[in-house]
Amino acid sequence: MSSKSEHENPGLKIKKLEKKLVDLKQFEKITKTLFSVSNAVNTTVNLDELYLSIHQSLGKIIDVTNFFIALYDRENDILSFPYSVDTEDNLLGSYYEVSNPKDSSSLSVRVIKSGKPLFLDKNEIIRYAKKMGKKILGPAAKVWVGVPLKIKNEVIGAMAVQSYIDPDMYHKKDIEVLLSVSDQVATAIDRKRSEEEAYKRANLSALIHKVSQRVSSKLEMGELLSEISTSVCETFNYETVIVMLYDEYRKVFVLEATEGKNSDVFPKGWTVPVGKGMIGYAAQSGKIQVSGNVSKNKHYLKHSDEIVNSELAIPIKSGDKIIGVFDLQSADFNAFDEIDISSMETLSVQIGIAIENARLFEDVRQGTEKLALVNRLASAIGTTLNLDKLLETIYQEIEKSFKPDAFFIALYSEKDKDELDIIFHTEDGIRYSPGKCALGKGFSAKIVSEKKPLFIRDYEKEKIKLPKPVFLNTKKVASSWIGIPLIVGQRITGIINFQAWRPYAWDEEEEALFFSIADQVAVAIEKARLYEKVQRELVERKLAEEEKKNLEFQLLQAQKMEAVGTLAGGIAHDFNNLLLGIQGDASVMRLHLSPEHTDYKKLISIEESVKSGAKLTRQLLGFARGGKYEVKATSLNTIIEDAAAMYGRTRKEIRIHSKFQANVWTVNVDQVQIRQVLLNLFVNAGQAMPGGGDLYLSTENVKLNKNKTKIYGVLPGRFVRTTVTDTGHGIDEDIQHRIFEPFFTTKERGAGTGLGLASTYGIVKNHDGFLDVISKKGEGATFTFYLPATHAPVIEKPPPELEAAMGNETILVIDDETRILEVSKSMLEELGYKVMTADKGIYAITIFGQRRKQVNLVVLDLVMPEINSKEIFDKIKSLEPEIKVLLASGYSVEGADNEYLLKESNGFIQKPYDIIQFSTKIRKILDQS
Repeated sequence: MSSKSEHENPGLKIKKLEKKLVDLKQFEKITKTLFSVSNAVNTTVNLDELYLSIHQSLGKIIDVTNFFIALYDRENDILSFPYSVDTEDNLLGSYYEVSNPKDSSSLSVRVIKSGKPLFLDKNEIIRYAKKMGKKILGPAAKVWVGVPLKIKNEVIGAMAVQSYIDPDMYHKKDIEVLLSVSDQVATAIDRKRSEEEAYKRANLSALIHKVSQRVSSKLEMGELLSEISTSVCETFNYETVIVMLYDEYRKVFVLEATEGKNSDVFPKGWTVPVGKGMIGYAAQSGKIQVSGNVSKNKHYLKHSDEIVNSELAIPIKSGDKIIGVFDLQSADFNAFDEIDISSMETLSVQIGIAIENARLFEDVRQGTEKLALVNRLASAIGTTLNLDKLLETIYQEIEKSFKPDAFFIALYSEKDKDELDIIFHTEDGIRYSPGKCALGKGFSAKIVSEKKPLFIRDYEKEKIKLPKPVFLNTKKVASSWIGIPLIVGQRITGIINFQAWRPYAWDEEEEALFFSIADQVAVAIEKARLYEKVQRELVERKLAEEEKKNLEFQLLQAQKMEAVGTLAGGIAHDFNNLLLGIQGDASVMRLHLSPEHTDYKKLISIEESVKSGAKLTRQLLGFARGGKYEVKATSLNTIIEDAAAMYGRTRKEIRIHSKFQANVWTVNVDQVQIRQVLLNLFVNAGQAMPGGGDLYLSTENVKLNKNKTKIYGVLPGRFVRTTVTDTGHGIDEDIQHRIFEPFFTTKERGAGTGLGLASTYGIVKNHDGFLDVISKKGEGATFTFYLPATHAPVIEKPPPELEAAMGNETILVIDDETRILEVSKSMLEELGYKVMTADKGIYAITIFGQRRKQVNLVVLDLVMPEINSKEIFDKIKSLEPEIKVLLASGYSVEGADNEYLLKESNGFIQKPYDIIQFSTKIRKILDQS
C-alpha cells in the first residue's frame, strides 16, 4: 500500500528523500564534530584549549552564540563553569552548590541532579523561577537547551546553549544533536583532565626533586625562597605563592617571598598575626588549611583587588616548632586536590629544611662578618685621619652589615648646647650635606641629657613613652631607631644613629655590637678632628703667607698701573684737545666745499685720521685712572650682539656661538668703552685662531660673596658675568700674569701696540668690575669679566644726526686752551650763533656777570686751572639759576665734582667732536623748555 501511495504521490516521495538527505548531511556534520572533539584531546595543550575546540566544533552543527560547559565536583558538591561564552550573562568563574536549596533553581543544577536533558522556552523558564522562588537577574533566555555530560552513567557536568533573541532558534530535536556528541565531549574532557592530572603529578615530582637539590646547594635564604615561589607559580599557574616566616620579636608572620599576579598586593614585610586569616590559623592550629571557595571560609583574609577563590595554607615546621607558612592562592574554585595538598606538604618540609640550613649558615656568616666589621673599622680608624674619608668608611661598613634606611653621626659641644652639628647623614641612600639641627626635646636630646643609648624596636608600640621626634631632611619616623652616645673620657662628643623604616630591624646581638662600634667611632672622630684642626691651622698660615705675597704683587701692579694711567690720562686730555682743533677746522671747511671739490676727499681723510687718533686715546684712557665718558643703564646682551655681528663680518672663518641669559640685569657703563672691551677680546681671540675656530660668548646673572670679590678689591653683590672663550693656541702660563700690562705684547715689533688687553683690564676695573683669564697652552683661552648690576632700566641711545643744526642764540665758551676756543668759535659762528670766549675762570665769571642777560648757553670745559670748573659753574648758577650749561671734556667725567656737575648741568659732549655732533648737542639743550 505504501509503495502504491508513493507511486501515486510523487511529491511526498520527494519530501521524504529531501528529509533523508538533510538527515544524512546532519549525520555527516555530527560525525565530523565527534571526530574533531576526539582529535582535540590529542592536539590541545590544556583544558582551556579543549573547551574552545569543543565550542568551535559544535558551532558547525548548532548555533553556539551563547554556550557554556559546567563541571560537577561530586566530592565537594560544587558545579563550576570553566568555559562560558554569552552575550548577556557570562557564567565563567561562577559556581553552584548542587545540594544547596538556594542554588537548586539553576537550570544547570537541574540537569545535573536529574541526569536528563532539558528544553525550556521563555515562559517555562519564568514559571520555573517563580516556582523555585527566584528572581531572574538580567534578560531571560527565549529558549534554553541543556544536556548532561556522563562517563559510564555518572554525571560529570552539563553542556548548554541558549538564545535571547529567537524563540525558534532551537527545537527539541536539537537535544538529540547535543546528546549525540555529549558522551564524546564528556570522554574528551575526562581524558584531558586525567592527562593534566598526570602532568601535574610529574611536575610536582620534578619540582620537589629540584627544591631538594637546591636546599643542599643554596644557603642564601631570600634567594632560595624567591626561587621556590617562582617555580611553583610558573609550573601550576597559581594566582599567588607566598612564603611567610615567623618573627619571634613581633609575634607575627612576615612575608619573605611572593610571586604571581597578586604579588603586588603583598609587599615584602607584610605581616599576619597568629590566628588571623588562613595563614595565621594554619600556624595556630599546626594543620593544613584548604578552601575551594574562600568566600565561605570564616578564616579567609581578603585584600584589595586580589582575585582568589581557592587557598591552601600549609605550616612550615622545624621539628615540632612552626617557623612559617607556605600559602598558595588560585582564581579557580576547588583548585587544590589531594595530589596538590600532599605534594605541597612535601614541598613545605623541604622549605623548612632549607630555612633552617640557611639560618644556620646566616648565623655563622653574620658572626664572621661582624667580627670582620670590627676589625675593618679598627684598621680604618688606625690608618685614616681625614674626617670625611673616615665617616664615609664607617658608613660603608655599617651599610654593608646592617642595612639601615637612615644613618647619621652628629657632634655635640657644651659651648652650643641647643643644637647638634650633623657631620654625616643619609636617608634612603641619599647623602645630605652637613648642617645644624636643633636639639629640642627629641630622641637625640634624651641621649645627650642621660648619656645613655636609646633603643626603639617598634615606634608605634612605644611612642606613648617617647618624646616627640625632631625631623632632619625628611619627615619620616623610623620604626626601629637606635642612638648611642659617642663618649671620650667622661665627655659626650656626639651621637651615632641607626634607623630602619621596618620594626624590629636588628636583634639583641646586633644591638650589642653597636656599642663596640660606637666606642671605636668616638675615638676615631676625636683623633680625626684634632688632626684636621692642626692641618687647618697649617693651611691657614700658608694661605695667609700666599695672600700677603699676592696682595704685595697686586699693590705693585696697581701702583704701576696708576702711574701709567696718570700719564696716559694727561696725554689723552691734551691729545683730545689737539684733535678737536683739527676736527673742528676740517668739519667747518667741509661745510663750504661740495663733494666734487678736489680737497673734499682730503678733508674726509683728515677726519678719519682724527677718529683713529680718538680711538687711540680711548685705549689710553682704558687703563687710565677714571676713564669713563658717558655712563648709562645698558643691557650687555645688546652690546655683545652688536660687537659680535661687526666682528663676525670681518672674520667669517670664525664660528661665533652665543648663549645669553634672558632678562639679564642692567649695568651702568660707558657703552663705547664696553664695546671696545669686547672687540679687544674678539681680536685677541682671532689672533689666537689664525686658521679659524670657534668663539663662545655667554652672559649670566650671578651673586658673588665677599670670598669671591675680596681678592679683586670690589664689593660683593649682584654682577653680570660675561665669558669669551676661544679654541685657539692658548697662553703660556709663564706670561699670563703680564698680559694686562700696558705695552706688553708677544707680537713682532710694529705688529701691535700692547694696549688692547691693558685697556680692557683698565676699562673693566674703572667700571668697578674685575677680569679673569683661564688658559693652557694648546687648549684655548677663556676671558671672564664681571660688571656690577644695577636696578635702573635700559636707556636707549637716540640715532645720530646727519646734518648740522643751525641757531642764532648767544653762547659763552669757557676753556683754558686757546686753540679750543678758536675752533669752537669758528664752528658756532658758522652755525649762526653769536659767540663769547674766556680762557680763565675769572674772565668767564666777569664776562657772564656783565652779559648774563644776553647769554643763552655756556659751554664749560671740565678741567680748568686756578678756579676749577665746579667753582665757575656754581658762580654762574648763582648769578643766573636758569642758565643752561653744556659740559665738555677730553678726559673723564669721573670724580665727585664731575658727578655733581653732570647731575646739575644740561648735557655733556666728549672731545674731539665735529660740527654736526656739536650743533646737535647744543640745539637739543637750547630747545629744552
